[in-house]
Amino acid sequence: DLLKNNQNLVKLNFENNMISKIYEKSFDNLKNLEYLNLKNNRISKIGFNLFRNAQKLNSLILAKNYLKRLDSNIFNGLVNLNNLDLSLNDLISLNNSLNGLLYLNT
Repeated sequence: DLLKNNQNLVKLNFENNMISKIYEKSFDNLKNLEYLNLKNNRISKIGFNLFRNAQKLNSLILAKNYLKRLDSNIFNGLVNLNNLDLSLNDLISLNNSLNGLLYLNT
């Protein structure tokens, strides 16, 4: 795994990479990650536990993907998240996915 040994990584930009699937444990070791950009890919689903260890994440860009639904509490544990961009997706339902995001600005 490319990300497995990069525990001190703070910023990660995967914009415009034609990513269609993200495995559930992809970001498990990135405990210091603060910024994650996944804009303009082909992501249609986000696993429930994808961000479980990313408590320091404060900016998450998921714009211009193929997201239709977000599972309930999918962003659970992201207590520092204040910037979330879900624009230009095909979202039909948020299913209480934004619950617990106390510091969310956008």
